[in-house]
Amino acid sequence: MYPTWNIQIVKNSVSDLNGEMGVFIGVHPTQHIQHKPFGTLALGVEMRNNSITAHIPNVIARVDDNFPNGYLNYLEFHKLEHNYVDEGIPAILGSIIQNNSATNCENAVYLNSGTYNAVVCNTRLVNTAHGIKDKTLQGLNHASVQTTTCADGTTGQLPLADPKTNLPILSSAGLTRLLPLTGSTHRGEITAFTISKLPSVTSGILYINETPVAKDTVVSSDQAAFVSFYPSLNYTGTVSFAYCSIDDQSNRSLPATFSIPIISPPSVQQMHFAVEGDSANAFLHWEIASKTNVKYFTVQRSLEGIHFTAVGRINVRDSITSVKTTYDYQDIGIGTTSQGSIYYRLEQFNTDGSIQHSYARSIYFLTKNAPKVNIYPNPTDNNLYVGLSAPRRNLKFIR
Repeated sequence: MYPTWNIQIVKNSVSDLNGEMGVFIGVHPTQHIQHKPFGTLALGVEMRNNSITAHIPNVIARVDDNFPNGYLNYLEFHKLEHNYVDEGIPAILGSIIQNNSATNCENAVYLNSGTYNAVVCNTRLVNTAHGIKDKTLQGLNHASVQTTTCADGTTGQLPLADPKTNLPILSSAGLTRLLPLTGSTHRGEITAFTISKLPSVTSGILYINETPVAKDTVVSSDQAAFVSFYPSLNYTGTVSFAYCSIDDQSNRSLPATFSIPIISPPSVQQMHFAVEGDSANAFLHWEIASKTNVKYFTVQRSLEGIHFTAVGRINVRDSITSVKTTYDYQDIGIGTTSQGSIYYRLEQFNTDGSIQHSYARSIYFLTKNAPKVNIYPNPTDNNLYVGLSAPRRNLKFIR
């Protein structure tokens, strides 16, 4: 499919005077049912020096579908069974939307996940609530890609995103909540943020509400306090990502750097930490060189190796020797309620108030109703018999 290109929409004035028909200017390629991209459908669209006046209250514009009042620059996707598949192919590429005015509209400019590399500058808003509505297509994790906004036409100022340095995180800490994303604007309010650069893949993974973050992900203001980082095991150094703030006029700030120091866990005074088990129980054993500065341990358990919960507390015993002290903990019955890998780690509380973590250890429990194998006689020099004990539906017979 060949795209349309070099589309110029300049110096038009459209008004809805009697409320019979809504008004819009722009392009909205339509993709019906087909869930994979057709390719780039519109290239180099220019919308300059136009004006739109909607009715009060707004009336939907009805053409081949219903459309809002404003400047349209998005992919109209009609879903049947499947969500839109993101292959990184722009539906609309390289649009310039500049020096336009919008009166009585809910939003001036409409973009979505199919819009790439758009520039929106100096939109004059008259009784219009928002400069840009940027929609994420269902099933995707980003709205428009690499959209640039110019300074506000009234004051010439962009919003600001605040550079941040997080408190140090232990490399063994697992998923850890970060400081909130914040920003400021000369007027109005910050409504969202966008992640413009991700941490390096070797350093760890950035999360929002326990979901991995992709580049250009839009973070609403109510999600700004739920950004977390999961450092790679044994990684140390300073991790950084970049984010921008977006104000209620859809102006976007320059990127700010968010730095996260990742440090090695202080040496836990343990000589050995191991986890063993039988068919239903886990047995933890560890030794410490001495009880110096150690107050007590908590045993932590995780079902997926990310979120750990305390399941027991072990106080440090007095010892007449400084060679070593041995400790044990039994997690009885865990293999009967949880199957697969179970992770454990020790959290050490010291008398000076500091906290240290051991590296995680894991044990694997077979799934329920796993077949039991009995081989006899052993040793043998003639016939060998193999007995399987399991529900018949779990067995596959091979001849």
